Amino acid sequence: MKNKIYKFLKQHGGSASALAIARAVLHLQSGSFAAAESLLTRILGADPRFQRDGVGNWFLNPEFEVSEVEDARQGRFWVMAFATDEKPIYAANEIQLAFVEIFQQSIQSEQTFTFFLKQTGEPTLKTWQRLWSGFDPNTILVAEEPAKVRNLIRLIGSRLQQTPPALWEIKLGYFAQQVLKLTKKASRSQLCRLLGLTEFSAVADLLSQARALADIWLALLEKIETREPLSLEALLALGQRPKKSVDFQSFQFSESTIRSLPEAPGVYLMKDGEGKTIYVGKAKNLRKRLSQYFLYQSEEARKLQKVLTSIQNLEWKVLDTELDARILEAELIQQYLPEINTQRLIKEKSTPQMNESSRIVITMSAISNKAIVYVLSPTGAFRRISCTQHRLPIKRIFDVVRKMCYGQPAMPARSAAEKRSCEIAWRWLQENRDTTNWLDAADYGSAEECVDKLLFFLHDFQRLRSKTILMGE
Repeated sequence: MKNKIYKFLKQHGGSASALAIARAVLHLQSGSFAAAESLLTRILGADPRFQRDGVGNWFLNPEFEVSEVEDARQGRFWVMAFATDEKPIYAANEIQLAFVEIFQQSIQSEQTFTFFLKQTGEPTLKTWQRLWSGFDPNTILVAEEPAKVRNLIRLIGSRLQQTPPALWEIKLGYFAQQVLKLTKKASRSQLCRLLGLTEFSAVADLLSQARALADIWLALLEKIETREPLSLEALLALGQRPKKSVDFQSFQFSESTIRSLPEAPGVYLMKDGEGKTIYVGKAKNLRKRLSQYFLYQSEEARKLQKVLTSIQNLEWKVLDTELDARILEAELIQQYLPEINTQRLIKEKSTPQMNESSRIVITMSAISNKAIVYVLSPTGAFRRISCTQHRLPIKRIFDVVRKMCYGQPAMPARSAAEKRSCEIAWRWLQENRDTTNWLDAADYGSAEECVDKLLFFLHDFQRLRSKTILMGE
């Protein structure tokens, strides 16, 4: 879909209104200007090829024109490896990135960069600037886990208050699977044997790992079975998850059902022929998540192969936020006790670290123009407040903040379910603290001062939707 929009803009001088794009490319025959803009924002928001002016017009990014290289195999690539001192990555202090730069199918340079996130002063900033100096916006990131590399780069950028440029991405395992026509992804060592390369050493230093991955990448480029020039679109497609053939005849839903799911947070229930719920799941993006089960080869789908053979029907519910989805998933598992969930419990996570002071989390709804405020107390008390820009529930916000954040004694949880929801919210905040908006009640001397700060940001939905970090402002 993005490529169709790209071609449409190319044909129309590089720009068009959201409504024109929605009608011509997405075949949206009815709907408001705001609906078209919202739809395109969800589709194109993270793609570096596109820009918008904020008043409904979309443009091709002049700084991200597709390179005029005739064959995409001759383009510029960063083959990257990474290491962190802690897992998960959001808890890391020391992050190492090693990359080998390839252009015209030959190695140009190789470098290693080390970032210390607790020492984000001038030396770390200079390292960041050195990483991006002379950056070519047509560079393609090649990695075993490009999403993790992207998240690490964003994490470093957020700590330094810098915005990293966007990169095209290719997942090396998927690329090898499609080029070599494998039934599943191969390990590094297996790829070395298949390609006749020196066996990969698991104890090699990070730069040596990047070199080994670069050797695999160059060998794979040589293996592509076409003598015709390869387009950028075709090259990138080889680095995406391979499609699989699924027989939908045994289901009471079709492939088009999965493809038309909303790209929004939610929960889903897989049911057998008797209507019994046999699996409950959550998703940040319902379409992407369920496509992993029914449209693409997925490690998670293989783990649940038994339940997939028993499914006949599928239900889902779209929610405002990823946190809402996590909370509702836990409630539904408690309600239905699905066999697969109760057996696996997806590795029951330990109780999260609850800070001494309350937190106020502000996030925008993914499906409507409203903000959701969550108030988290160390005692397990938890409240959710929905806010529209033109009608803020100021009295309710003040009452909740006063009682939960500044009340003496501290307000307890009203039930075990509320405490469980609060624990889920604390865990979510720990995982997303660098990419979401939140306030620490301890930073403000009174409920009035805290609410004033909160309302200041709630009056600016555009700022909230851009996920500007509020901490420390």
